[in-house]
Amino acid sequence: MRFAGDRRGFPDMLKNLGQEQRNCLAKADECAGKAAEATTEEERLQYRRLEQSYLTLARSYEFSERLLDFTKENSRRLKAWVEDDSPAPFFEKGQQFIEPTRCERCGQPAQLMHRAPDTTRPRFEVRMFECVCGHYTRRVVKS
Repeated sequence: MRFAGDRRGFPDMLKNLGQEQRNCLAKADECAGKAAEATTEEERLQYRRLEQSYLTLARSYEFSERLLDFTKENSRRLKAWVEDDSPAPFFEKGQQFIEPTRCERCGQPAQLMHRAPDTTRPRFEVRMFECVCGHYTRRVVKS
């Protein structure tokens, strides 16, 4: 991690950064220099705040790049999984498929919202489904 006024390792760190991050870090470094040269405490604080703002913006750019990389990788994996037609990687071995249900009120498909063991009957679970109409359907099934 880079601290204000610390130039050790700064050129090496720039090799792996995007242009926006490099610009922000350069501006932060410039503000740190101006803060060190400031003649009044108010001016020094203003440059320190500006330096911190640039460092925060640089971290924001870094986060955006990481999120984009993460999204691209997951999209690639999903595409490979769909094309491969193999079992879903997010299902555990032996995990059961939960049968979809329809809303008791309007008949539309309802989404599973919650499932928990039935505390009154062993080997049963309670499943709560929610419909787009806002109605909840409760099902007790053997687990």
